[in-house]
Amino acid sequence: MAIGYNYRHVNMPGPVVLKPGPGVFHSVTINKLGAKSTVVTVFDNTTAAGAIIGVVDTSFAVVTLEYDIAFQVGLTVSVDALSTADMTFAFL
Repeated sequence: MAIGYNYRHVNMPGPVVLKPGPGVFHSVTINKLGAKSTVVTVFDNTTAAGAIIGVVDTSFAVVTLEYDIAFQVGLTVSVDALSTADMTFAFL
């Protein structure tokens, strides 16, 4: 049996804890563009603070960005307050 990634659909502003504890951040897919110049920040933490894994401009393109990197504390994303982006995050 094949084992796949866990996922979480995010389509609203604010912080979202995707996973507490260590794991692997596989990818973010921007399904629908966000408002101009809005970003999502990905943290290695259980809050929207601390070590930043990456910052993604959600207004650039409908695209999947692969990271495949380990996180230690947790995986949290923080979406800009004005964003209208629709995203799917994949992780282990």
